[in-house]
Formats: sequence, C-alpha cells, structure tokens
Amino acid sequence: MAGGGGRRVPRGSPASRVSAAPPESRAPRGSRASRGLRALPERQRNVFLRRYWFGEPLAKIAGRYGMRENSVKTCLYRSREKLRQYLEKEEVL
Repeated sequence: MAGGGGRRVPRGSPASRVSAAPPESRAPRGSRASRGLRALPERQRNVFLRRYWFGEPLAKIAGRYGMRENSVKTCLYRSREKLRQYLEKEEVL
C-alpha cells in the first residue's frame, strides 16, 4: 500500500469513525486523568497516589507525611473533587 504501509480499515468499522476533534481531546481517559493528577499540588497528588494507586492505609500515609488521619481523608476528598472537576471540564465524565 502506498502512503503509510498500514492496514486498510473497512468502511463503517469503529476505527473508520475516528473523531475529527483535536488530538488533545481524543487522548485516552488515562492520559487525561494523568494530566488532572499532575495539576494537583505535589503533596496532594502523592497522598492520592499512595492511597489509590499503592493502596496504603490511611495511618501509614499520615505517618509518612506528618499528618493526622482526618487530614489525610480531607486531602483525599479535595483531590477527588479537583480531579472530578478537571475530568468534567475535559468532558471525560
């Protein structure tokens, strides 16, 4: 095949209906979520990742960052809210 050497996509298939939206808005949800996380302040992002990515208990996170458990809970709540707002703005949610 001339031009790109790739496979031909049959008409009407999901792959043939690629959005004409800018690449930024076509990014996978995961990469947009990553950008949302990077927009959080560093400590807030680290607390969020420790809890939801690494599954650390609240007490361990609190000890690691010199916080009370209730402060960790508040930090997580605020992080989730900021991430939700970011994803709504990006039209992911």
